Amino acid sequence: MQSCPHRWCASLCVGVMLLLAPTAWAQKATVLLTLHSGETIEGTIKSRKKSHVIFETWLGQRFVPLSTIVSRRDAAPLRERYRSELKKRQNRTLADRISLARWCLARGFTSGLAAELDGILRKDPDNEFVWALIRRFAPVYRLARTNHHPRDKPRWARREVDLLYAAARNQSFLGAAMIRQQLDSLPDELQLNQAVKFARRGTEPQRWIAAWMLGQSNKVGR
Repeated sequence: MQSCPHRWCASLCVGVMLLLAPTAWAQKATVLLTLHSGETIEGTIKSRKKSHVIFETWLGQRFVPLSTIVSRRDAAPLRERYRSELKKRQNRTLADRISLARWCLARGFTSGLAAELDGILRKDPDNEFVWALIRRFAPVYRLARTNHHPRDKPRWARREVDLLYAAARNQSFLGAAMIRQQLDSLPDELQLNQAVKFARRGTEPQRWIAAWMLGQSNKVGR
């Protein structure tokens, strides 16, 4: 029995519609988005709205307008290339990690980039290469945020500080560094009050942030 051509066409149309539907954007597979700017970023699409997607990466969440996306493709081949690069550098030195971080950065491979930057920070917490990237990424990727951030509302600013320290609880050193950069934009008094508290009873990333905040205060006070 021959299949009906009309039925075959209908099935094909349904398939195309499914590919274009919002659920296709919301799947959890790791993908690479290429943007009109030429930038490529790796991550998962957390949610899709009419005009944008919320893209979850190893550097934090990022707001990406749909109008800026040129293409989307599977990240698996790039992940395999990164593993090949790792095999060439079994015992990675600081220079090796910086070289690999540059390799990942050029290809938008955020998971590999985050791993290398975290490794660099553990060996060299003040590494300027890493901090230059953190200053560049902090306005784009967010690990925690509130709806209020006016400097003339201390209560709201305090809430922001609390949320940032809460987000740092189980973060890697890179995550803590990204949060530290966000904290640095808040009022000094709030930074120091919370730093004293978390220096005594925080997790390792929280204590690391607090120690840095207190150290910066001591430098200014001299």
